[in-house]
Amino acid sequence: MLSAGNAVQAAGVTEPQQFCKSLAHRLAHVNEARCNAAQLEVGAHSVQKRPLLVRDFPQTETTGGEPPRVLMVGAIHGDELAAVELVFDWMHRLDTTKERSVYWRVAPLVNPDGLFARNPTRVNAAGVDLNRNFPAPDAATQALKYWITKTGRDPHRYPGVAPASEPETRWLVEQIAKFQPDAIISVHAPYGVLDYDGPPEAPHKVGYLRLQPIGTYPGSLGDYAGLSLGLPVVTLELPQSTRIPTKEESSRMWADLGDWLNHHLPAHRHTAPAQTASAAINDEKRDFLEAAGEPDVPIDSSWAECIFTSPASASRWPTQTTAGSSLFGTCPVTSGSVRADTGAVASVPWIRAM
Repeated sequence: MLSAGNAVQAAGVTEPQQFCKSLAHRLAHVNEARCNAAQLEVGAHSVQKRPLLVRDFPQTETTGGEPPRVLMVGAIHGDELAAVELVFDWMHRLDTTKERSVYWRVAPLVNPDGLFARNPTRVNAAGVDLNRNFPAPDAATQALKYWITKTGRDPHRYPGVAPASEPETRWLVEQIAKFQPDAIISVHAPYGVLDYDGPPEAPHKVGYLRLQPIGTYPGSLGDYAGLSLGLPVVTLELPQSTRIPTKEESSRMWADLGDWLNHHLPAHRHTAPAQTASAAINDEKRDFLEAAGEPDVPIDSSWAECIFTSPASASRWPTQTTAGSSLFGTCPVTSGSVRADTGAVASVPWIRAM
């Protein structure tokens, strides 16, 4: 089994196979064979070095243009076991569907350390609520403040020392940047409602779940991807954390979700392919360096591990960046300052992926 500190692989057993064996012991409705059949690949690793697994389901229909893309994630909170099981059910549907007009990327379990804890827990192994750890524009100034004043320092909702401090969060942010989804589906529990963040129009129902917005919290995925990036984020809150929907309920939810995606996503993507993102990010990095008074600092390979956050208001961020460090982490900038009146691009913080 995967231990707290490392994942020891038996001879001839791949990391996903070892993970599937452990997962089958934890979940009632995902056996080892079904997990292996999902053909998951290792995308990154958690705090405790468990694999963060992902699978792409490219479109099968040829429509003459680049198809829309949807990113689906499960169990950002490790104690929401039913979310993982439902995502596995939907991966099986995707795998057996002959006609797919959407390119799907699926990460069924974003918080494996929380799920594999002795008693599954909402937070990751570092005690951080990953759904309060995203680098949204307001996260650096509001997430900790909200945690203290609104939750009374609830340990289950701790946002971390800084936005994107956790490897699981950084990996998901990276997936969004590289895959460039047109919509995100996030499966949670146990509120029994349909939540939505992003541009109009929200789905009114997905199966037995009815639209009932539960609010956007600083550093949440909805805050980051929905409000900051302008992506539709559909959050399915199952009514119970340990009870998976019936086959009939799952089918209705899948059908409603598909109908909404078909009516609200463009038939063809109008944006440039994902590989052009790196060039755009390099331009933004150069703008940042010039504004920081460091125009000659080279953009070397270490910049590729930095995550970009565009603040809504430049005045929200620290004005000083010295000795290569700031509230947000380590940067190649060695000295200089960022003026609060230079605009959003010039006051961008960079978070070094540690």
